[in-house]
Parts: sequence; structure tokens; C-alpha cells
Amino acid sequence: MTVDRQPPFAIRLHARLVRLLIPSLGPEFADQVTAAFRDLYVDPANAGIRKRVRLWSRELRSLCTTSFGEYRERRDARRGNSSRPSVRPVTRHPGRGFRTLCDNVSQDLRYAARSLARTPGFALVVVLSLTLGMSVSTALFSLVNTMLFRLPPHVESPHELVRINVGGTWGPTSYPDFVDFRDQIEALEDAAAFGTGRVVVTVPERPPRSVTADAVSENYFDVLGVSTVHGRSFVADDGRTADVVVIGYGFWQREFGGDPEVLGRRIGVDGREHTIVGVAEPGLIGLVDPVVPDLWYPVELRFREMRNRRSLGVIGRLKDGMGKTQVQSQADLIAQRLQSEYPADWVSLNGEPIPVVVRTLKEGRMAGGGGGDEPPAVAILAILVTIMALILGIACSNVANLMLTRAQRRRTEIAVRVALGAGRGRLVSQLLTESLILAGAAGASAFLVIHWVTALLASGQLAMGLPATVDFTVDWRVAVFTAVVALGTGIVFGLVPALQASRPDLVPALKGLGGAVRGRFFGVRHLLVMIQVAGSLILLVGATLFLRSLAEAGRADLGFDPENVAVISVDLAQRQYTPEAGEQFYSDVIPRLSSLPGVESVAIAMTVLLGPGRTLWGLRSIEGYEPAPGETIVVDGNVVTPGYFDLVRMPLVMGRDFTDRDRDGAPEVIIVNETFVDRYFGGENPLGRGVGSREVVGVVRDATYERPGEPATPHLWLSYAQHPELAMRVHIRTAANVLTVLPALVREVQGMDPALPILEPSTMKALTAEATLPQRIMSMVLGVTGVLALGMAMMGIYGVMAFAVSQRTREVGLRVALGAHPGKVVRMIVKEGLLLSGTGLLVGLGVAALLTRALSVFLYGVSPLDPTALLGGLGMLLAASVAATLVPALRAAQVDPMESLRAE
Repeated sequence: MTVDRQPPFAIRLHARLVRLLIPSLGPEFADQVTAAFRDLYVDPANAGIRKRVRLWSRELRSLCTTSFGEYRERRDARRGNSSRPSVRPVTRHPGRGFRTLCDNVSQDLRYAARSLARTPGFALVVVLSLTLGMSVSTALFSLVNTMLFRLPPHVESPHELVRINVGGTWGPTSYPDFVDFRDQIEALEDAAAFGTGRVVVTVPERPPRSVTADAVSENYFDVLGVSTVHGRSFVADDGRTADVVVIGYGFWQREFGGDPEVLGRRIGVDGREHTIVGVAEPGLIGLVDPVVPDLWYPVELRFREMRNRRSLGVIGRLKDGMGKTQVQSQADLIAQRLQSEYPADWVSLNGEPIPVVVRTLKEGRMAGGGGGDEPPAVAILAILVTIMALILGIACSNVANLMLTRAQRRRTEIAVRVALGAGRGRLVSQLLTESLILAGAAGASAFLVIHWVTALLASGQLAMGLPATVDFTVDWRVAVFTAVVALGTGIVFGLVPALQASRPDLVPALKGLGGAVRGRFFGVRHLLVMIQVAGSLILLVGATLFLRSLAEAGRADLGFDPENVAVISVDLAQRQYTPEAGEQFYSDVIPRLSSLPGVESVAIAMTVLLGPGRTLWGLRSIEGYEPAPGETIVVDGNVVTPGYFDLVRMPLVMGRDFTDRDRDGAPEVIIVNETFVDRYFGGENPLGRGVGSREVVGVVRDATYERPGEPATPHLWLSYAQHPELAMRVHIRTAANVLTVLPALVREVQGMDPALPILEPSTMKALTAEATLPQRIMSMVLGVTGVLALGMAMMGIYGVMAFAVSQRTREVGLRVALGAHPGKVVRMIVKEGLLLSGTGLLVGLGVAALLTRALSVFLYGVSPLDPTALLGGLGMLLAASVAATLVPALRAAQVDPMESLRAE
């Protein structure tokens, strides 16, 4: 049976006095005031006659003062308020509202600055946390901006430029076709040709090396509206009467130290001497890819009459009032004429005309340039945007928890302001101002960090492992993105704490009582921590998937063996070798290198398996195969010498290898792979059947040709003696470590022609590693962001649990005082922390299972739902959660019961 105890006489007396002296309060607020007095009256700190007398005197003085004030207001109201100025109609001036707003903003800024200055440690932690998240997000956006959005800088009116593509979105054309388009499309003011590639540059007193270069028409810089910072650009006779070159600004600084006397000096470009006539503006990037060319040179004369050599892009500048539609219609008419005049070059293998497509520069960025089954640019963009959102969400959740904790500690201050009449809107505005100041400082710091990193990239001091120099210059888009992110982040992480703090429980807050009573588990703080844990799990699972994919690619059966194989790239065109002299050179190099100690076999090939570059062969006919309507038979291929398949250990499954008899004048032969047989011969015996004018003499096992994980594709090989080329790769298999033999191999090849530049000798293993560059970059990005997210999640869990323990000091002390073992207290708190993180892990696991499906195009040998990746991410976060929870749990177990009970 429960007996209701009557309140002490002093409390009942106080309640009657409040209702009597201040009747305007109402019964509800009067009960709250009496409850506040009761807590103070029974508090052990106010025990004793003297202390309670002082308490009563302060309370009576306060009640009387409030009551007298209300009496004066009622009296003035009855007298018509004669002692105060009469109320006049208020005339609103147009600028008064704006001035009031400015005054409020100014007041909020000053108060926020003073408030943050009193807690510099808190401000520093928040700014650093936000800077970390914003820096990663801004860096990812800078990458997206560079690859997709940013048009070439320094180009005059880039929106007026269109590209004419033959046969596809970014299809190249030949120089004669370019001349026809330039001269006959009336909608264009002018047009220029360009082709991006790699050339071997020889600077005096420096070793030759491969650089990025653009072969262009003489009017290229004029069409783009680009000038040089030193010297001149090209003129009409350049390339016909003299070999000249315009070098890039970065190349000028690296190779010549910015020497103003560089004009007139000669450098070798693919074995031919060129005279430097100018230096381009700094930061001039390519028109399609954001690669910074090191030099520009006129298109060689030998290619200007070859209509069947499509290796150039065509860029045109629109006339005033003209658009892409007019250019497209006029280009179609020119294409129809070319199809009738040059059917061999303008009609596809199945007899259909080759189309012409006109695109703006911006339209091609989102489509990507690789085609085939390579990851499209939109997929990469979606992944990067998802990473940005996750990092910002984790950072905002972490800082919002810090702001909630700070607001909880300022509850008395906020309650006083509410009691004095401050509106909720003004309180929210004030607290949001503090958040925006912190976010603004973090945004400025993040922008400076990205600017510093891009400066290091531009100077070459920060290696990225990319095959070419990419311009990551920060432009106005990155600045606007950083400003928008800072504003949005400040609102996101500041709004929830501001809304919660602006609605305090007045009586406990005015008494300085905090969280003695235990709150509900799934509060705002806990929800924010769950968001951090879920986002961290998604990033960690993604990073683990890419690492697993790289490991699987390293263990995969490529269909060949790249171990202990050296590759020496030689381009005899640099020394003006004739095809006959080139064939003799390669015939001599094989026995010469084979006689060296440690060399097992030597062979020549035009391209390297999984290496950079590819060669496509168009097939007019295949015996017994009928092309489908609209089908064009284009197959990847290579040109090799006898013994190549044995060297790379690519076994023959049918027929024979090339021999010395397969040379010029003998019947032309070809070797194909298994997929070629299945695709075009229906799996039947292909030996002796014709592919164009060539006879199939062998079939080799399928292999990986471009990148790990690619689907099986048809492939063919031609005999070098029947299809000689000047630019080839010498493959040498060694018995010992290839790196110990490589210098001797280079010296031997160099001894055959001392003036022949040897281009970047390497190993087949190193060259094939470039095929996994996208996976390595994504692994690095997700790995770094995953570790950062894990750290922020640990901070969030630790902060929430530490605050919860501090709020439950009295409860923990009481448990210990009643005999609870410290280990039990630790288990209780760790259990709550694991329940908190476990809920976030379950949510993150479900979201990760959905999002990782988008990564399947990047993965090799690993399922998007790989159990190892999922369990690995779960294990790391569980371990981190235990570590983050254990520290406050051990601290709580060491609480002194007497001090904890006296704390409040």
C-alpha cells in the first residue's frame, strides 16, 4: 500500500506565496517555481538554520520584487499609463527591417566570436574535423571537375568550339578529310586538326624519354585563340619547309630552367631535329583529356596525303549566329560526297557509310573515351559523389555531436536567455551563427589545403603514378563548391543542436541540473553516431573490395607469364630507317641478345600484353562468316616474330607457330585465339580457312590482353616478316632476376646503333601493372577515406559514451556504493556502446550491399557481396567500437562513490 507523503510546511508555504503574490504566472509555472525552490531547500548544501534562512530571504525578496513590478504595471494600466509616453502609431520605414536584420547579424557574429574565443580547444577540434571531411570532398570534386566539367583554360570562348567526329562520339579523321571539312563547312569560321600521342624527345645532354605531344595543323593556336608567352606559334609554312616545335611552359621550366634564350635551340622529336620557336601559356591542357602536353609540332608531311590514316581530331570555331545543328547538316553533305568518291575509306566493312557526328567539347566528357566495356565516366562520377556524401555526412554527424554536447553544457546560459524573453528564432540564429563561423573557417582551410596539394602536383613534387601529367588546377568551380559545402555543412551540423538547445527545460537548467536522469537510448546523439558507423562501414567495405580485387588480379591466370621478361621499346623511325633496314636490324638483334649470359629467348612484338597502347585490325571478310546488318569486324591484334608465344608462355592449342618461311612473298598467314574461333568459325577447325587474304595456321589459348577481368575477346597475330613495322618492343626472357640483366641488354641494343634512343626500358611485369591503375587509384581513394571515416566514427562513439557516463555519474557511484563490481560497470557501458554501434553496423551493412553492386565493373574476381570484405569491414568497426567505448567505461569504473554522489 502506497502512502502519499505531504510536502513539508516550508514548501507548501512557498507555493501559497507564489500564487498569492504573482497570480499572473498561472498554476503550471507556479508549480515549476515551487519545484525549483523545493530542490534547493532539500539540497544537503543548504542544510542548517542559517543557510535556509538566507535561502528564504533571497526567495522572498525575489517574490516581492516581481509582485511589486506587476502591481505597478496594473496601476499604470488603470491610470491610462499617464506616467509613460502615449503610444503613437508606428510608421514603418523601408530600410528599418533591413537595418534590424543587419544589427541582429552583427550582434550574433560578435557574440559567437566571443563565445568561441572562450573555448578555443573546442573550436579547434571542430574546425580540424570539418577541414578533414571538406578537404577529402573538395579533392574528389576537383578530380571530377578536372575530368568532366572544366574546359581547357586560356582558350577563347570554348563554348563556341565544336568537334567533328568520324565514325563515333570521338572518332578520329585523316588530314585530307580535315582539309575538306575546314574548307567546305560554311558555318565554321575556321577549323584545326590535332592528335595527342606519345613521342620520344631528346634534349642535348639528357637521356631520351617519352612525353605527351600534340601533332597539330599550323592554325591550331589561332583557332583556339591561344598565344605564346615567349616566341611565336606556328605559321603557314611550318612543317613544310622546316621542322619546328612549340614547347609547353612546364617543359620549358623543367628542361631549360626557364631560359629566355631557348628560342632557336634544337631538340629531337621521334628522331628528327626540331627547332623551338615558342613557349605555350602555362596550364594549356588537351581538348578532350585534361593531360598537359609537353610540346606541339605540325602534322608530318607524310601523313597529309593519307586519307586512310585516321588519327586526328577536328576542332572548329562557330561563326556568329551559327550552332552545332548547322555544322552537322553541312558535315553530312560533305560526308556523302566523300563516301561516293572514296568508298574504300568511307564505307564500313559491311557496306554501310561511315557517319559524321558533331559534338561540343563538354558533351564528350560524360561519355568517356574508352568505349567498350570500360567503366563509363558517369559510373565513376556516381562513385565519387557517393564517397563525397558519405565523408561529409560522417564529418557533419561527428561535429553535430560535439555541438550537442556543448549546447548541453550551456543549458543554464540558454535557459537564462529564454527566461529573460529571448525568442526561439533569435536563439537558433545565434547558435547557427557559431556553426557557420566554424564551417567557414573549415572551408577556407580545406580550400588552402587543396590549393597547396595541387601546387605540389603541378610542380611534380607529389608523385601520383600517372602515365602523363594531369592538370588539377583549382578553378572557380572548386571555390564555389567549397563555399557551398561550407555553408551547407554549417547549417546541417548546426541546425539540430540549435533546435534542441533553443527549447530547454527551464527549471532544471536554471538550477544547473543536467542529466542526472538517464535519457532514452535512441536520441539524436545516438542517431548521429549510427550514421557515422554506417557510413564508415560502407567506405571500409568498398576499400576492402578493391584491395581484394587487386590481390585476385595479381593471382589470376593471365594466359601468359610476365615474370623475368624485359621489354626494350625501339622506334627505328626516329633514325629514318627504311622498312628493309628496320627488318634487318630486328633480325640482327635477336641472335645478338640471345647470346648474352642469362638470356633464355628473345622475340619481337609490336605491343605488350596488358601494356599501354593497342592495335585494331579491320577485317573485310572471314571465310564462312556472314556479318550481321551494321556489324563491323574490328579485332585486336599484334605483330610478332617466331618464338614469341613460347617466350610469353602462351601455349598453342592447334596448328603451328610462325616460322622463318612466313616472310614477304610467301602465302600470308595468321594465328588467332580460341575466342576468335568460337566467334567467327563456330568452334569448328579453322586451320586452312581464310581471314581476308591470310590463312589461319595456328590457334593459341585465350589470354588477358588489356585489363584483368575483361571478357574473352577475339585476337589475332600477324608474322613480322610479312607485316614489318619500325616501332617494336624487344621481349627478352631471362633465367635470373630480369633487373640484374636489363642494363646489359640495353647496352647491347645501344651498341647496334649508338644514336638510337632507347625508350624507357622496363619489365613486362611493370608494364602490365599499368592495367590495374584505375583499381589502384580507387583503392587508394576508398582506403584513405575509409580510414578517416573509421577515425571519425571512433571519435563519435567515444564522445557519446563519455558524455553519457558523465551524465550518469550519480547512478554509477550509487551502483558502486551498493556493491557493484567495477567489471560489471565496465561490461554494462561497453554493452551499451556495442548496441549503439551494432545498430549502425546493421544499417550500414544493408546499404553497403546495395551500393557495392555499382562497383562490379571495377572489380576482378570478387563479388560485390564478397563475404571477406563485408566481414572484414564489420570486424574492423566492431574492434574500433570496443576500443572507443572501453576508455569511458574504465574511467567510470574508477569513480569514487562519495565524490560522485556529492557531484550534483
